[in-house]
Amino acid sequence: MAEERDGKRQPEDKVRQHTVRITRDRFIVSDGEKKEVYVARYQVDPGKDPVRIRLTSEVPPSKGQTVQGLIEKEGETVRLVYALPGGEAPTEFRTKQKQLMFILRARGR
Repeated sequence: MAEERDGKRQPEDKVRQHTVRITRDRFIVSDGEKKEVYVARYQVDPGKDPVRIRLTSEVPPSKGQTVQGLIEKEGETVRLVYALPGGEAPTEFRTKQKQLMFILRARGR
């Protein structure tokens, strides 16, 4: 996994502490202690290119907040970039201020 925030790649030791799971309808980020720090229900609009995604947080302190983003899957890699609260919706798979991107690779099942 790789992570980029506000236009900067995040340190590998910090990224290793996170686990990201994408289920049929939820996006879940856990910390190094396996505590869920961000859980959001998502909806995608596959009719757009790149595919648009809308995430609505289900846990405090951001519960109920909705953010916009982009998502794509190529082989075993998923890229997800989205605006943090107060940021503008991304238009490419790069981050600007108040945006976050995860690059995820599937693990063995």
